[in-house]
Amino acid sequence: MPHSTIRLSPRRRSRFIQLLLAIGLLLVVFQIMQVYQLGRHDMLMSQSRSLTRAIVEQSAAATLPAMRNQDDTALAEMANVLVQNPAIYDVAVYDHQGLLLATNDDYVSLRERLPELTTADQAEQLSSRVTSIYDEGEVVGFMQLTLSYAALQHDTRGQIRQLDDQMRLALILAALAGFLFSGSIRRGIRAATRLRSQERIYTAPAPPEPKPSEPAKD
Repeated sequence: MPHSTIRLSPRRRSRFIQLLLAIGLLLVVFQIMQVYQLGRHDMLMSQSRSLTRAIVEQSAAATLPAMRNQDDTALAEMANVLVQNPAIYDVAVYDHQGLLLATNDDYVSLRERLPELTTADQAEQLSSRVTSIYDEGEVVGFMQLTLSYAALQHDTRGQIRQLDDQMRLALILAALAGFLFSGSIRRGIRAATRLRSQERIYTAPAPPEPKPSEPAKD
Protein backbone atom coordinates (compact mmCIF):
# COMPACT_ATOMS: atom_id res chain seq x y z
CA MET A 1 0.00 0.00 0.00
CA PRO A 2 1.61 3.31 -1.02
CA HIS A 3 2.40 5.75 1.75
CA SER A 4 0.88 9.20 1.38
CA THR A 5 3.14 12.16 2.13
CA ILE A 6 2.06 15.66 3.10
CA ARG A 7 3.91 18.38 1.31
CA LEU A 8 3.81 21.86 2.73
CA SER A 9 4.39 24.99 0.78
CA PRO A 10 7.34 27.12 1.95
CA ARG A 11 4.93 29.61 3.51
CA ARG A 12 3.04 26.95 5.47
CA ARG A 13 6.29 25.29 6.47
CA SER A 14 7.52 28.60 7.86
CA ARG A 15 4.31 29.06 9.85
CA PHE A 16 4.54 25.51 11.18
CA ILE A 17 8.09 26.10 12.37
CA GLN A 18 7.01 29.36 14.03
CA LEU A 19 4.20 27.51 15.81
CA LEU A 20 6.62 24.88 17.12
CA LEU A 21 8.99 27.59 18.34
CA ALA A 22 6.13 29.40 20.08
CA ILE A 23 5.02 26.20 21.83
CA GLY A 24 8.61 25.50 22.89
CA LEU A 25 8.99 29.02 24.30
CA LEU A 26 5.73 28.67 26.23
CA LEU A 27 6.94 25.41 27.76
CA VAL A 28 10.19 27.09 28.78
CA VAL A 29 8.27 29.98 30.37
CA PHE A 30 6.04 27.56 32.31
CA GLN A 31 9.09 25.66 33.54
CA ILE A 32 10.74 28.89 34.68
CA MET A 33 7.56 29.89 36.51
CA GLN A 34 7.40 26.53 38.27
CA VAL A 35 11.04 26.77 39.40
CA TYR A 36 10.35 30.33 40.56
CA GLN A 37 7.36 29.20 42.63
CA LEU A 38 9.42 26.48 44.34
CA GLY A 39 12.28 28.87 45.00
CA ARG A 40 9.89 31.46 46.39
CA HIS A 41 8.41 28.95 48.85
CA ASP A 42 11.87 27.92 50.06
CA MET A 43 12.86 31.57 50.42
CA LEU A 44 9.74 32.36 52.48
CA MET A 45 10.33 29.40 54.79
CA SER A 46 13.98 30.34 55.28
CA GLN A 47 13.05 33.94 56.08
CA SER A 48 10.33 32.79 58.47
CA ARG A 49 12.73 30.54 60.38
CA SER A 50 15.34 33.30 60.62
CA LEU A 51 12.73 35.83 61.77
CA THR A 52 11.31 33.36 64.30
CA ARG A 53 14.76 32.69 65.73
CA ALA A 54 15.42 36.42 66.06
CA ILE A 55 12.05 37.07 67.75
CA VAL A 56 12.52 34.24 70.24
CA GLU A 57 16.11 35.16 71.11
CA GLN A 58 15.36 38.88 71.51
CA SER A 59 12.27 38.13 73.60
CA ALA A 60 14.26 35.81 75.86
CA ALA A 61 16.95 38.45 76.32
CA ALA A 62 14.31 41.03 77.24
CA THR A 63 13.05 38.87 80.11
CA LEU A 64 16.41 38.78 81.87
CA PRO A 65 15.88 41.84 84.15
CA ALA A 66 12.54 40.46 85.38
CA MET A 67 14.14 37.03 85.88
CA ARG A 68 16.90 38.58 87.99
CA ASN A 69 14.32 40.41 90.13
CA GLN A 70 12.06 37.34 90.26
CA ASP A 71 9.21 39.60 89.12
CA ASP A 72 6.56 37.24 87.74
CA THR A 73 4.15 40.14 87.20
CA ALA A 74 6.61 41.86 84.89
CA LEU A 75 7.10 38.59 83.02
CA ALA A 76 3.32 38.23 82.54
CA GLU A 77 3.07 41.83 81.30
CA MET A 78 5.88 41.19 78.85
CA ALA A 79 4.11 38.04 77.61
CA ASN A 80 0.92 40.04 77.03
CA VAL A 81 2.88 42.64 75.08
CA LEU A 82 4.47 39.97 72.89
CA VAL A 83 1.13 38.40 71.91
CA GLN A 84 0.05 41.76 70.51
CA ASN A 85 2.10 40.68 67.50
CA PRO A 86 -0.36 38.88 65.16
CA ALA A 87 2.24 36.15 64.56
CA ILE A 88 2.65 35.26 68.27
CA TYR A 89 -0.17 33.27 69.86
CA ASP A 90 1.20 32.13 73.22
CA VAL A 91 4.14 32.98 75.48
CA ALA A 92 5.30 31.07 78.55
CA VAL A 93 8.34 31.64 80.78
CA TYR A 94 9.88 28.87 82.93
CA ASP A 95 12.67 28.84 85.47
CA HIS A 96 15.83 26.78 85.03
CA GLN A 97 14.10 23.74 86.57
CA GLY A 98 11.18 23.93 84.12
CA LEU A 99 8.63 25.37 86.55
CA LEU A 100 6.11 27.73 84.94
CA LEU A 101 6.57 31.35 86.06
CA ALA A 102 4.31 33.39 83.80
CA THR A 103 2.16 33.28 80.65
CA ASN A 104 0.01 35.66 78.65
CA ASP A 105 -3.60 36.04 79.80
CA ASP A 106 -5.09 33.93 76.98
CA TYR A 107 -2.42 31.26 77.08
CA VAL A 108 -3.33 27.92 75.48
CA SER A 109 -1.18 24.92 76.37
CA LEU A 110 0.73 22.97 73.73
CA ARG A 111 -1.47 19.95 74.40
CA GLU A 112 -4.54 21.97 73.43
CA ARG A 113 -2.67 23.44 70.47
CA LEU A 114 -1.70 19.99 69.20
CA PRO A 115 -4.20 19.94 66.25
CA GLU A 116 -2.87 23.30 65.02
CA LEU A 117 0.73 22.22 65.54
CA THR A 118 0.31 19.02 63.51
CA THR A 119 -2.03 20.16 60.72
CA ALA A 120 -0.79 20.08 57.13
CA ASP A 121 -2.65 23.29 56.26
CA GLN A 122 0.05 25.95 56.18
CA ALA A 123 -2.49 28.73 56.66
CA GLU A 124 -3.58 27.21 59.99
CA GLN A 125 -0.34 25.58 61.10
CA LEU A 126 1.41 26.84 64.23
CA SER A 127 4.96 26.26 65.39
CA SER A 128 6.34 26.13 68.94
CA ARG A 129 9.84 27.40 69.71
CA VAL A 130 11.76 27.20 72.99
CA THR A 131 14.94 29.08 73.81
CA SER A 132 17.14 29.36 76.87
CA ILE A 133 17.44 32.53 78.95
CA TYR A 134 21.09 33.16 79.82
CA ASP A 135 22.59 35.28 82.56
CA GLU A 136 26.38 35.59 82.25
CA GLY A 137 26.58 32.30 80.37
CA GLU A 138 24.37 30.40 82.82
CA VAL A 139 20.89 29.14 81.98
CA VAL A 140 18.41 30.78 84.37
CA GLY A 141 15.19 29.94 82.54
CA PHE A 142 13.39 29.13 79.32
CA MET A 143 10.91 30.89 77.09
CA GLN A 144 8.35 29.13 74.88
CA LEU A 145 6.56 30.91 72.06
CA THR A 146 3.82 29.58 69.79
CA LEU A 147 3.94 31.32 66.42
CA SER A 148 2.28 31.27 63.01
CA TYR A 149 4.53 31.17 59.94
CA ALA A 150 1.61 32.28 57.78
CA ALA A 151 1.24 35.46 59.83
CA LEU A 152 4.99 36.10 59.68
CA GLN A 153 4.86 35.74 55.89
CA HIS A 154 1.74 37.87 55.40
CA ASP A 155 3.46 41.11 54.38
CA THR A 156 6.10 39.33 52.31
CA ARG A 157 3.48 37.26 50.51
CA GLY A 158 1.57 40.43 49.65
CA GLN A 159 4.66 42.01 48.12
CA ILE A 160 5.50 38.83 46.20
CA ARG A 161 1.90 38.62 44.94
CA GLN A 162 2.22 42.13 43.54
CA LEU A 163 5.50 41.20 41.86
CA ASP A 164 3.85 38.09 40.37
CA ASP A 165 1.01 40.18 38.94
CA GLN A 166 3.47 42.65 37.45
CA MET A 167 5.50 39.82 35.94
CA ARG A 168 2.41 38.22 34.38
CA LEU A 169 1.37 41.58 32.95
CA ALA A 170 4.86 42.09 31.54
CA LEU A 171 4.75 38.65 29.87
CA ILE A 172 1.35 39.39 28.32
CA LEU A 173 2.51 42.77 27.03
CA ALA A 174 5.73 41.23 25.69
CA ALA A 175 3.73 38.52 23.86
CA LEU A 176 1.35 41.13 22.42
CA ALA A 177 4.23 43.35 21.34
CA GLY A 178 5.98 40.38 19.72
CA PHE A 179 2.82 39.43 17.84
CA LEU A 180 2.32 42.97 16.54
CA PHE A 181 5.99 43.37 15.71
CA SER A 182 6.14 40.05 13.84
CA GLY A 183 3.03 41.06 11.85
CA SER A 184 4.70 44.34 10.85
CA ILE A 185 7.83 42.48 9.79
CA ARG A 186 5.82 40.03 7.68
CA ARG A 187 3.95 42.86 5.98
CA GLY A 188 7.22 44.66 5.30
CA ILE A 189 8.79 41.52 3.81
CA ARG A 190 5.77 40.90 1.55
CA ALA A 191 5.78 44.54 0.41
CA ALA A 192 9.51 44.38 -0.36
CA THR A 193 9.02 41.12 -2.26
CA ARG A 194 6.24 42.62 -4.39
CA LEU A 195 8.35 45.70 -5.08
CA ARG A 196 11.27 43.59 -6.26
CA SER A 197 8.97 41.58 -8.52
CA GLN A 198 7.60 44.75 -10.08
CA GLU A 199 11.11 46.14 -10.57
CA ARG A 200 12.13 42.96 -12.38
CA ILE A 201 9.14 43.27 -14.68
CA TYR A 202 9.80 46.91 -15.48
CA THR A 203 13.53 46.51 -15.97
CA ALA A 204 13.37 43.32 -18.05
CA PRO A 205 15.52 43.78 -21.20
CA ALA A 206 13.54 44.27 -24.39
CA PRO A 207 14.03 41.66 -27.08
CA PRO A 208 16.61 42.74 -29.73
CA GLU A 209 15.16 44.28 -32.88
CA PRO A 210 15.84 42.38 -36.12
CA LYS A 211 18.58 43.88 -38.25
CA PRO A 212 17.40 45.22 -41.64
CA SER A 213 18.49 43.03 -44.48
CA GLU A 214 21.15 44.56 -46.72
CA PRO A 215 20.25 44.98 -50.45
CA ALA A 216 21.82 42.52 -52.79
CA LYS A 217 24.82 43.77 -54.79
CA ASP A 218 24.91 43.53 -58.56
